[in-house]
Amino acid sequence: MGVTGVAVNVNRTVYDLVEIIDRGKKVLLIDLECEYSGDLSRCCDNLRVLNPVPDELLDILKDCNGTEEEVVIINRIDSFCDSVCDLQKRLNLAWGISYQKKSVYITVGYTYKSGDREVRHKNQIERMCSIKTLE
Repeated sequence: MGVTGVAVNVNRTVYDLVEIIDRGKKVLLIDLECEYSGDLSRCCDNLRVLNPVPDELLDILKDCNGTEEEVVIINRIDSFCDSVCDLQKRLNLAWGISYQKKSVYITVGYTYKSGDREVRHKNQIERMCSIKTLE
């Protein structure tokens, strides 16, 4: 299955990604940014959303192996990360979920340096998965 990184463009939300996923699949959205995009039923009937505080995230990721959802989306995996070591732990757990025959998507944000847009922690994330852009 693997882990797919998705860079969400400025005018898009994680719910645009949810809409792309096959509607027949059960989806677990772990939303660190608590994004809301109106009527959630437009996305997926089988959507379950968790809005954890950052301290709960590692435990939630460890528990994902026992969930019934076929797709797990971790929104803004780099949010509220105190260090690159913490980000690496999150990425490792995402891969652990994928080994349980689940599709895992992680969304990442952009930073702007000298007018150029780039993915935050790009080098570290790209060592673990490829990053696609959701335009």
